[in-house]
Amino acid sequence: MFKTTLAALAFVAMMPLTATAHGPSRQKVTQTIEINAPADKVWAAIGNFQDMSWHPAIAKTEGSGDNGTGAKRKLTLKSGGTIEEALTSYKAEAKTFAYEITAVDVKTLPVSNYSSSIRVSGEGDPLGRNAGHEQGAASIAVGIAGMASILGNRPVDVAELIPLKPQARRLSELV
Repeated sequence: MFKTTLAALAFVAMMPLTATAHGPSRQKVTQTIEINAPADKVWAAIGNFQDMSWHPAIAKTEGSGDNGTGAKRKLTLKSGGTIEEALTSYKAEAKTFAYEITAVDVKTLPVSNYSSSIRVSGEGDPLGRNAGHEQGAASIAVGIAGMASILGNRPVDVAELIPLKPQARRLSELV
């Protein structure tokens, strides 16, 4: 009985260690800079995944795959180190792309599991608000319900038109 209890206590004591065994959690950093130039001009300068000549730390860019998802590039830094990256998303019409580092010596850049995205936008909302596709879809649903209400001469609940989260209380929670 004593050995069983001791083994159970040892197991329970080790449980907190297993929860942190995966290592540190991934960090998220967002940086926004303002450039005194039209968005189209900025995108023309930085929108080609295969050309990082605009970055002051980059000496050379070599790559393949143009701007297609899965394209590869190897950046040679002015300090001599190299970084290999893969394009994970590219949307020229939205002026955005995303990529991940696939190979880098931690002495060159001390990161692991690194991914990033670049987005060029014009004039922003003066209040700094952001909306995602969920909010856009919710706004459209409210507009459709309003039009159906006018045409049908009756109140129309958005939930009649599309399945919604039942606990939704605000527009941003509808979808």
